Amino acid sequence: MPDRIEATALALDAYEQHLFGDQANGHRNNHAEAEGLLHSLGIDLIRYGEGNRLDVVASHGGS
Repeated sequence: MPDRIEATALALDAYEQHLFGDQANGHRNNHAEAEGLLHSLGIDLIRYGEGNRLDVVASHGGS
């Protein structure tokens, strides 16, 4: 099982592929693209949580 950082990178790979398909440039090689994807994914996760009445504000600690 991959560690949490690699699991996060894999999730970003899937998000990028879903958004851009064959035109994905690769967040792993492009710092600016990675920042943009992280920002978008964060916003989309919050919207998803709110839309499903999930607590997106509570701090659960841990890492």
